[in-house]
Amino acid sequence: MPDLAAPTASSSTEQLERSAEELSDLARELAPATEAERRLPGELVARLRSSGLFRAGAPAAIGAPEAPPAVTLACAETVARGDASAGWCVSIAATSSLLAGWLPAEGVAEAFGDADKVAAGVWAPGGRARRVEGGYRVSGRWSFCSGINHSEHLFGGCMVDADGDGEEPSGRTLGMAKTELEILDTWHTFRAGYPYERLSGIPKEKIVSIEIADGAAEPVVDLANDGCNHRRPPGDGAFRVTEWADAILGTGYCGHVGVENLSEENRRRSLPEQARQNFAAAVRELTPLAGKYEKNCGS
Repeated sequence: MPDLAAPTASSSTEQLERSAEELSDLARELAPATEAERRLPGELVARLRSSGLFRAGAPAAIGAPEAPPAVTLACAETVARGDASAGWCVSIAATSSLLAGWLPAEGVAEAFGDADKVAAGVWAPGGRARRVEGGYRVSGRWSFCSGINHSEHLFGGCMVDADGDGEEPSGRTLGMAKTELEILDTWHTFRAGYPYERLSGIPKEKIVSIEIADGAAEPVVDLANDGCNHRRPPGDGAFRVTEWADAILGTGYCGHVGVENLSEENRRRSLPEQARQNFAAAVRELTPLAGKYEKNCGS
């Protein structure tokens, strides 16, 4: 890594482990607030910042713990025993801080020089970049960015345009200040049984798009398998799709509506067959709401 100022005292492994135990208890205590607010409460974020856990992988040369990855992830697991969401956010921030070892000195200072600074990361290549004087110009969208609300920087995966003819684009992870980004609140997942009135508090301008599907009342095999392989067309399962969409439209939403029918059965059909079936199902479920949609959209 680049030369930096002389190292300062960093948190020891024992200190990190003690902090993880203490913060596991606090995370458990604040779990209801985390669930209600859909983000880590300010009190917990402040304690995680001061503990060094959020930047456990950053180098000791900037006063960070520089903990071995195994220790870092063990600490995240400890926090997760109190509340899984908190442990997950610790793991995202801490693993993102590992990238400090590959940044130039000015980048390290900007992203991690202040002990309170936190980075989030989505390393999947959701962006496109081209080289310009002094860095890169980037555009893109990085979904499911856990912890972005309490972070100051994002490390996002990008495909960088080739410099010359005949060259291939290359993958890179690039750092961006959150002040240069727009945060889109798209992470709302509802399954049968959740009260749809939870949707009423979402400002309509925060709803970027909606995707509908249906499914069994209980997960098939497990939740991950169910979500990837056992969805059904709208109206062909236990979900109240029309009622759910009505709640969304109650916010004043006017935008994209799609069908996301991920299922083994659907994949066995040709693409035209999939499109016809899912389109017909969506029309059937959403036609009763056409008047409200048109009113929201001013047409």
